[in-house]
Amino acid sequence: MRVRDFVVVGGGVVGLSVSRELALRGIDVTLLERDVVEGNAMGAATQASLGVLSAPTTGKSPFQRLRVLGHQAYPALARALHEETGTDIGYHVPGSLHLKTAPPRATARGKIERRYQVPGIEVRWVDEDELRELLPGPVRDAEPMFHGALYLSGEAIVHPPDLARALRLACERAGVRIRERVGEVRLRSREEAVVELESGETIAGLTVVLTAGAWSSSLIEDRSDHDLAVRPVRGQAIEVRSSWSAGPNLRFGVPGAETEYHIIAKGGGRAWVGSTVEDVGFDARVTETGVEELLRAARTVFPGLQASDLMESRVGLRPQALRPGGPFLGPLPGYKDVWVACGHYRSGIHTGPISASLLVREMLGEETPLDLGPFGVGSSTLRADS
Repeated sequence: MRVRDFVVVGGGVVGLSVSRELALRGIDVTLLERDVVEGNAMGAATQASLGVLSAPTTGKSPFQRLRVLGHQAYPALARALHEETGTDIGYHVPGSLHLKTAPPRATARGKIERRYQVPGIEVRWVDEDELRELLPGPVRDAEPMFHGALYLSGEAIVHPPDLARALRLACERAGVRIRERVGEVRLRSREEAVVELESGETIAGLTVVLTAGAWSSSLIEDRSDHDLAVRPVRGQAIEVRSSWSAGPNLRFGVPGAETEYHIIAKGGGRAWVGSTVEDVGFDARVTETGVEELLRAARTVFPGLQASDLMESRVGLRPQALRPGGPFLGPLPGYKDVWVACGHYRSGIHTGPISASLLVREMLGEETPLDLGPFGVGSSTLRADS
């Protein structure tokens, strides 16, 4: 294709990653953000993220293969961003413990272990005695709720604020023009990629990439040719005082709750707990109900945790694609020179950068290690793994 100016609409991790990939190829890029770009002030999705890069499992679905590629690419991404910006994004591999109230039988254990074999993740089961040694000190003297765990040594973590700052700085140093607080942006033409800003200014004759998360579908006036449907899902997370300075990520369920929770040791007397899953539209407010839910969940691991241990509360809106199996990645049907990368939901930190890399290769006619066809807008071939 003829190299033209690109406009990226949306300044989250995905938008920053797309902009960086293009700029590093010497392409002129303008990044538009309705409010502020992540890395300047935390954005709508990253606020709720604990930065856990969940170990991928074996699966035939395109999304599972995307997760494997993202997991494998992160060490190189961390090194590259450090070289480009001098910023440490906090990438490290503490492993994780998936806590179980009642460990499964031997046959079920083997089946679960095999799910991680193809991606090359080392797994083993931990009995109750070993688990009590691995868990934070205050838990050891408490009546145990969890009687075993699946230990995954290869599960990693990044620090989302530092990742966003590094991506922003990398974009700036590569020459990306970042325009913040432009307000609402709209696509105005099918025949030519034209965007109109809230001020009335129009930018035409460009290739446009929509990376606006849960707002992406609202940027399009005529949605009759496609099913680009993305909704916001609120997530709240909290930071609490903790004597647990280091250790594996903890993942666990709570009786009566449909979601899983995480506790991440952050050092310096802190731990992060997250996150809630709330279908409340674009309401990005911290709530007493959400904070209390997280405190109750955390007490299953830290029985002595008090409300006074709460240090900070955060909230984010995560973009969920309203179809099974993964984000939207590809051209927008019915529009010339318009592409889409959105709908990563809770995997935006994990799969956002690799999605950007693959999409840019696709746009520029380069070879890709994964066919993006099934992720296309209007595709009905995606399926979630069981």
